[in-house]
Amino acid sequence: MNGDHMSATIGIVSHYIPGLIVTEAEITSVDSLGMYIKCTRTPRAGNQPQQFKIRMPFPRRAENRGDVKGLIVEMTQAAAKGASETTEQ
Repeated sequence: MNGDHMSATIGIVSHYIPGLIVTEAEITSVDSLGMYIKCTRTPRAGNQPQQFKIRMPFPRRAENRGDVKGLIVEMTQAAAKGASETTEQ
């Protein structure tokens, strides 16, 4: 879920952390409770990009590897739905 899925990961970050605007987001690791995402943003008051990691919890505990994928897909779909509802308003 990296590289070709970066826009989906950015969508997850934007949806679950309102107000945090990132230009890059890459999942660096996952476990049964959530994932770490390396983010890049450029602050409004500067031109130097900042990189930092955030912990994004899953909505519920993953029971197996397939469940991890399912939870990421669920979060991606919720982010896309939230973005489309915001756009329609």
